[in-house]
Amino acid sequence: LDDNYELSGEIPPSISNLKKLKKLNLSYCRISGALPETIGGLQSIEEFDISRNNITGEIPKSIYKLSTLKSLCLRANRLEGTILPDIGDLRNLTLLFINENNLTGDIPSEIANISGMQRLNLSDNKFENLPDLRAFTSLGYFTVENNLFSFEDFEVNMNIPFPEFDNNGSPYTFTYSPQKKNGDSKNIELKVC
Repeated sequence: LDDNYELSGEIPPSISNLKKLKKLNLSYCRISGALPETIGGLQSIEEFDISRNNITGEIPKSIYKLSTLKSLCLRANRLEGTILPDIGDLRNLTLLFINENNLTGDIPSEIANISGMQRLNLSDNKFENLPDLRAFTSLGYFTVENNLFSFEDFEVNMNIPFPEFDNNGSPYTFTYSPQKKNGDSKNIELKVC
């Protein structure tokens, strides 16, 4: 259903009836409104992508109960609010893209419970504090530019045991700046080759 500009409107609460659905890609459509709390009824979902739509409101708390979820893409919408500590319950997650939204607050330390995380994009939000992520031993892509972080947020994470290459065979890349907080215009890119 992705790249379907004819698909528009809101996701109905009845989406919870799709209990055996494993993959849902609604990216690049014209979907609007808030994600319904009933999204937590997708008990078998492994991949959920609703990137590049006009989704508003907060990330539903029930999304953190989707224990089978491996890939969650909510990028390029108008989501607001914070990431709840319940994010740590998504232990099977390997990809999390929540960039290009209006999310705020601290990244909860519980995110480090997702030790199999491979790709993480937090860019273009208003996040303020980054926890110790050294538990991410499989991380191959990590970008956080255009938030409210300080360099101190990254000092402890400089010892993350980054792999030499990501899952696509590309050298690992970590991009930090610029950050909105201090107008820092340096572009710090770490490549492990």
